[in-house]
Amino acid sequence: MRFTSWAKRGMLLLVPLSLTLGACDTFMDTTSVSDLETEVFQIKATLDQMGQSGTAIAELQLTADQSLVLETERNSAEATAFAAQATLTAMNRGGVPVQPNVAGGAGTLPGATPEPGATPPPASGTTFSDTTTTTGIRSQDGCAVDRTSVFNSTEDQIYVVTTLTNLKAGSVFGVRWFANGVLFHEERECWIPNRDWDQVCAYCSIVPDAPNYVFDVGEWSVELLLDGQLYSQAQFQVVN
Repeated sequence: MRFTSWAKRGMLLLVPLSLTLGACDTFMDTTSVSDLETEVFQIKATLDQMGQSGTAIAELQLTADQSLVLETERNSAEATAFAAQATLTAMNRGGVPVQPNVAGGAGTLPGATPEPGATPPPASGTTFSDTTTTTGIRSQDGCAVDRTSVFNSTEDQIYVVTTLTNLKAGSVFGVRWFANGVLFHEERECWIPNRDWDQVCAYCSIVPDAPNYVFDVGEWSVELLLDGQLYSQAQFQVVN
């Protein structure tokens, strides 16, 4: 009887040992799951960072695209402003013009006359260049001498000279003179060529009006027109 009772007690002692082993296995499994969760968290954080970088790149691309659009709009606005300025200056800006004596004409530049029988280059439109003011012109070609932008009020005559390229016969070369912002005189038909020119110096001039026969002191400008359209201009001063 004592032997049997001891055996039962030994069997009872096995149960807590089994439970202890089971608890150790459970702890090991729990540790593995925790490590896995940590790795998953790190991967998720990496993916989030990649997502933020992608968003930043997209925002930078959008900013670059908007900058290109703004640049295009700015260029278009500048072109529109220039066209508007040309239109406004082509209009009569007021003032009472006097009628001074004026003179105009043109002279051939050396080598500008095409050779007989030569085929002229295709027309590409008339261009103005080297516009200037002066106290005189060369008799042989009508180009400027003694260029200046400052004149004395007692000057006898003031010239504006420009170089025209690809000028067609029948084109109307004209000028408008302004004294201190007021239209002083307009010469719509300063010169009308009777032939085509590859290149030529064209000029117009103005003299002081009676009764004082002196130019008004101040800021002057002259606008050069072709067929009524503004192509070039020059500014100058008249002093005592």
